[in-house]
Amino acid sequence: MTARPDDIDGRADGERRRDAALDLLAARRDVYVLRGRRALLAVLLGNGTATADDVRAAVELPAGIGPKLFGAVPKALLAAGAIAADGYGKTTLGNLETHSYGSQISK
Repeated sequence: MTARPDDIDGRADGERRRDAALDLLAARRDVYVLRGRRALLAVLLGNGTATADDVRAAVELPAGIGPKLFGAVPKALLAAGAIAADGYGKTTLGNLETHSYGSQISK
């Protein structure tokens, strides 16, 4: 696959692939993604910021369903302008980083 001239290091293609995967997760696991969005907004309204860890703690998944679906949780909220990315932080789930989100909603 050849990168387009406006696609430095294939980043735009990678972002398109990521977005397609997140859209598929949101469609196939819509109940859990919607629960995650509600949990994210609830934490944001209470604290002003929220992380993926907050969502994972609030939404119980049945056996056999992996937590990757939580990657789809903020996408629609970000697109609607309801939230904004607020940086990264250490996750409680090992040696990883998690996104932090801030509310764009007026209290």
